[in-house]
Amino acid sequence: MFVAILGIFIGIGLPLQTAVNTELKKATKSPFISSFISFTVGCITLLLLIGIIRPKVNSVLISQQPLWLWIGGLLGAMFLTGNILLLPKIGSFQTVLMPIIGQVIMSMVIDNWGLFDSQVIPLNIFKIIGASIVLLGTGVTIYPPKNYQLHVTKTNKNWLFKIMGIITGMFSAMQTAINGHLGEAYGSSLIATTISFFIGWLSLLGVILIKDHVVIFTLKLHKFRHLPLWSWLGGVIGASFVLGNIVMMPILGTGLSITIILTGQLLGSTLLSSFGWFNVSKSSITRSGITGMLLVALGVLIIKLF
Repeated sequence: MFVAILGIFIGIGLPLQTAVNTELKKATKSPFISSFISFTVGCITLLLLIGIIRPKVNSVLISQQPLWLWIGGLLGAMFLTGNILLLPKIGSFQTVLMPIIGQVIMSMVIDNWGLFDSQVIPLNIFKIIGASIVLLGTGVTIYPPKNYQLHVTKTNKNWLFKIMGIITGMFSAMQTAINGHLGEAYGSSLIATTISFFIGWLSLLGVILIKDHVVIFTLKLHKFRHLPLWSWLGGVIGASFVLGNIVMMPILGTGLSITIILTGQLLGSTLLSSFGWFNVSKSSITRSGITGMLLVALGVLIIKLF
């Protein structure tokens, strides 16, 4: 029971992380620099955890591993940066909902074909029913309330961002599968995630040096001083999510763990929208939004348990 509650809390943490990093973006003027800072804090946190836990590590010959084993961090950086871009465009609720749809779709593709050396889990009638329920839930929530539409100026652009959210969710599912294999290779999920974070950190550093190097020289330190302390916690939340997964997976199994975490994500997005935490625009959740959220949660549950 305690582990399940832990899963709900770390799931809630993911939309909170997006909101926190979005606040950091106000000072950095760049989603890439904001993500870079978050990854830096996450890397430091994970290195501290390694120093405390001191996990045993298998020796790995990099040359004998597939190339895709090392792109998990890049996908994670794309997922985090994408969410920072999405939050002000489609709001906290759909910033969580759209990637969940992408996660569900991609996880079914990975399972059915055994991509990234994953165990082959063929499609069955229950998974198809579950996916249909997820799509139905999406249809119910796809049109936001009137006060929510103030943040979107054009309908076609709104749809574009929603599709972008689904794609970032696919990246997240791919990252999970890749990091799972990386964890098996090194014999430690914590080491694998630290490597993944570091690769993401390097990827963002490269993007910043190429694309946003001019922005760096325009940054004003006084804007960082006026940021609330919680705006620096995005990386810590990410590291906590990693630690929670390490605790949950061996006890509850992958399917149930993912289901609990996704439920927490939906709950977290609802709380953000309802209470306007972390300077997120406050908006009421409609009955259709709640219904859609419950349908998505039910669909994910069916897919993961059958």
